[in-house]
Amino acid sequence: GRGVHMVDVWTGEELFDFSYDPGAPAGDPRLNLRYPIPAVVGMMGWGSKAYYDSFPDHDGFFDTATFGDAGGQLWVLRFSAPGTLSGGKVTNWHGGRVFQMGGAQDCELCGTQPFFYITANMPLPTNMRYRVFAGTGDRFNLLDKRGGTQSGFENPKGPLIGLTITEMPA
Repeated sequence: GRGVHMVDVWTGEELFDFSYDPGAPAGDPRLNLRYPIPAVVGMMGWGSKAYYDSFPDHDGFFDTATFGDAGGQLWVLRFSAPGTLSGGKVTNWHGGRVFQMGGAQDCELCGTQPFFYITANMPLPTNMRYRVFAGTGDRFNLLDKRGGTQSGFENPKGPLIGLTITEMPA
């Protein structure tokens, strides 16, 4: 689907919904969730700060989620504060787009290289800032905006690995 949902594991009731909503107000980041989310959501216990400092801020629970979508966008959800319920839904958890590959309308078949794998999250060793590592899973067609219909030899930018058709290795 085009969203991420959090449910109460004991009751099955949905607590938080971060998914495409065509009726959302202008500027709502969910309006950009126009592509499916094919990968597992990456989770991390980060704390409420922008940097990873020490264990007093960590309670042992996941509080940050990251995921990519089939449109080449990366998203983050933050839920470090205990949920405030209103009408059975949490109202103080938030999410947003943190990366967009290509232009806003640049999604041909695979033009923006979809993210198919779980993200990896960690603090940078130099400054302990949060970093998300993600890959498209399509290492053979990194520059192909047509989803595997163009080989490296037919690429208008030239051969990807410096070979011509006559120089194929044995």
